Amino acid sequence: MNRWTLIDRLVSACACAILAAGVAVAQSTPDETRDVDRPTLERRLGEEEQIQKRNEWFFSSRTAGTSNADDRARLRREAVAQAKRALDQQKALRAEGLAETLNPWAPKGPTPSNFGGWAFGTVSGRATAVAADWAGGVLYFGSAAGGLWKSTDDGLSWTQLFADVGTMAVAAIEHDPADPDTIWVGTGDNVVSCESYFGLGLYRSTDGGNSWESRNGSGSNTLEDLASFADVIVDPRNSDHLVVGGRIRQCNDGSGLHGGIYKSTDAGLNWTVQLASKQVYEIQQDPTVMDTFWAATDDGIYKSTDNAVTWTQQTNNGIPGDDSGRCELAIAPSATATVYALFASAPDGQPSLWRTTDGGNSWEERTSGSAACDGQC
Repeated sequence: MNRWTLIDRLVSACACAILAAGVAVAQSTPDETRDVDRPTLERRLGEEEQIQKRNEWFFSSRTAGTSNADDRARLRREAVAQAKRALDQQKALRAEGLAETLNPWAPKGPTPSNFGGWAFGTVSGRATAVAADWAGGVLYFGSAAGGLWKSTDDGLSWTQLFADVGTMAVAAIEHDPADPDTIWVGTGDNVVSCESYFGLGLYRSTDGGNSWESRNGSGSNTLEDLASFADVIVDPRNSDHLVVGGRIRQCNDGSGLHGGIYKSTDAGLNWTVQLASKQVYEIQQDPTVMDTFWAATDDGIYKSTDNAVTWTQQTNNGIPGDDSGRCELAIAPSATATVYALFASAPDGQPSLWRTTDGGNSWEERTSGSAACDGQC
């Protein structure tokens, strides 16, 4: 591959990530934002109309103006120009002293862009996964349709690692705690379904991302064409023990069946399904009691106490269960019997935040409605 072909491919990949259905932030002018309370400002910075216009623009641009090489080059130039305009806008806000007020975070990834002639403001592709090798000073970043990136200088510069894999949809990244040069990546955007960006399964690199191999199993012991990934867990006690899960499988033949949780004890050569036909949004391993795993699914929260072999649905005290929809969970590092679960639309179609402090023996609802989660939740 010559230098210009590589640059052309990377620009196209970046443009895809930039123009993907990401989290839109519509910038207000300095005068409009000075006296607006934060909840009102947050709602103004990108909701219903912006989401609709973003989707319209996304799909229309896939068919318009790409009949020949000159048109494709023109679109790439426009994407670069949009990125420059977005950077200029951010600099103008910073000069007014407003950028840090609205967003105290410093940008570390690829430069965002704007959507065509409609005033979305700064927009970037959805950031789906971040992993860090703290000892080695390495960052890994994945996006919904923009591939896998690596930085060795604290995010000042990035190298694309996935250009030749066959998919640019990255959902989960994990490096082996025993060998930071071994990296696992689950492909496929876990937020959306088959009509968008499904992946090609699980990949492993043993040389820091320079080369990749598929680790989807073989014969009857496979990941069943898992098309989107929630998490990849590498057991710190045993690098051959992996637990993965996701929402959708078999997108490659159009069936789009529910996913599940899968387990391997030989570094991905063979897999067994441990929790079948579930849309899995999150999997976490207890950092102290490592035989304990938690999972957030479309049927509520599940727990395993036997190293991810069997799973029990959490039902105590009315915590949302069957058909609960999207949910996420987190284990408190300081007290791992404390687990939080956030539901986007349960119970009764409303968001709710739940907590257990005794490992799931009892649950309590902490807050609900807009106080628990708002907007796109």
